[in-house]
Amino acid sequence: MAGCLIDSIQRFVATTSVGASTVRGSPRGTADKARAFLTKLQLQQFGVEHESEFQWHLDEATKQLKKRLPRGRRDWALSRKILNIFLRYAFYNHYLRKQYNLHLAESLFEVPIDSVVAKELRKAFPRKTFSPWPGLKELDPKRHAEYQDRAKVLAHKCGIARVHLDAVLWVQGRGENRSSDTA
Repeated sequence: MAGCLIDSIQRFVATTSVGASTVRGSPRGTADKARAFLTKLQLQQFGVEHESEFQWHLDEATKQLKKRLPRGRRDWALSRKILNIFLRYAFYNHYLRKQYNLHLAESLFEVPIDSVVAKELRKAFPRKTFSPWPGLKELDPKRHAEYQDRAKVLAHKCGIARVHLDAVLWVQGRGENRSSDTA
C-alpha cells in the first residue's frame, strides 16, 4: 500500500484518538503536541511478539511523548494514557494493523487507564488488593502496573486481550445510571 496513504491514516488515527476528554485539565496545546508526536511514531516497533521488547518500546515512547507535552502537564500517566489510546486505535485500524504487524502484539497492548476504567477494575477485585486510585495526575508507573496486572487477570477471565477491556469497562462505567438514547 502506498506510504502516503498509510501516513495519512496514521495522522487520522492520531488526530481522532486524542480528543478533548483525553487531555481534560491540561494546558492549551496538549492535544496538538500529542497528535504531532503520534503522527511520527514508528508503529513497526510495536508489531512484536515478545513482551520485554514491546514493553521497552512502550516505555521509551512514553518518555519521549512526556518530553513533548507542554510544561505543566508533562506527567508520565497522561503520556501513557494518550499512547495507549492511540495504540489501541492503531491496532483496531485494519490498514495500520496489517502494515505494521500489530496483530502480533494483541496480547501485549495495555488498556488505557483513566478514572472510569480504574473504578470498574476496582469493582471487579476486592478493595484490599488495590492501592487507592490517586487520580491520573498522580498515577505513577508502579500503580499503573498494578492496574494493568488486574486488567490482565480480568481480561483472561473474559477470554479477551487486555486492550479490549476499554470497550467493556469504559462503556460499562459510562452506561451505569444513564437512560438509553434509542429513538
